Amino acid sequence: MSADPASAEGVLIAVTELGPSSLQAIADAGDYHEIVLTFPDQVAPGTAINIRTGAYSGGGPAAVEGDVATITLPGNGADFEGDGRSVVTLNGQELNRGSGAGDDEAQWVSATQLRFSMTIFPGNQITVRAPVNPAPVP
Repeated sequence: MSADPASAEGVLIAVTELGPSSLQAIADAGDYHEIVLTFPDQVAPGTAINIRTGAYSGGGPAAVEGDVATITLPGNGADFEGDGRSVVTLNGQELNRGSGAGDDEAQWVSATQLRFSMTIFPGNQITVRAPVNPAPVP
């Protein structure tokens, strides 16, 4: 085996040497969950929307299709904003993601809620794609 400069130890590790939990973590790192919310009525800017149930104050709920039971956003706003694997679109147009502290188009509220800086109109669709949270590597 040759040295691996990316490894802190400088040692190349064969895939056959990895344990089941490490292999699962690697497999999960490229997997995504995705949901599509379709809104029945107008939603005011700044309204928190539960991406799993479609619930929000003042109307709804939005119809939700996809990985409803399993989709989870990163655990904090900074990770949501910084992780390019998370994607939020409105009618196919990708939105800027924010930590919840600014005025970005899609703002993190919690691991299951987002709010938006614009009005959402009846029939609009929001798609949320988030990475599967990989299992911790031992």
